[in-house]
Amino acid sequence: MKQDLTLDEIKAQIASLVGEYMGINPELVLSGKNFDTLIEQFDSLAMVEIQLLVEKHYGFDLDFEDVDKNAFPANISELAEAFLMQYIRYHKKIESKQVKLEATNLSTTVARDTEQESANVQEADLQKSKLSK
Repeated sequence: MKQDLTLDEIKAQIASLVGEYMGINPELVLSGKNFDTLIEQFDSLAMVEIQLLVEKHYGFDLDFEDVDKNAFPANISELAEAFLMQYIRYHKKIESKQVKLEATNLSTTVARDTEQESANVQEADLQKSKLSK
């Protein structure tokens, strides 16, 4: 999955997912109408289903604070914007972890190289000592 998604791409992808799963024309979803007017019996189960669809498609967990009607995005625009903010945060965490891992690996390599260099110097000093006797 590419990291530089645009808001329009996200809206289109989510509208397609929601439309296919809920049996709604994706164009209606993209129209900006609230989910509760588009989806018959829009309730907490429908919210969780939409959330799970998006999570499965993009490969990470979303957090909509207890998933109630006041916290869950009301329409495709709100959902896409909330998703994009979490998507960016998610990738920043991954990048941060990768940087820390690379720094740890570099530190380990430097320590190992320094240790090896020290051992080489000690060996050279020992050889010099033997030659001078």
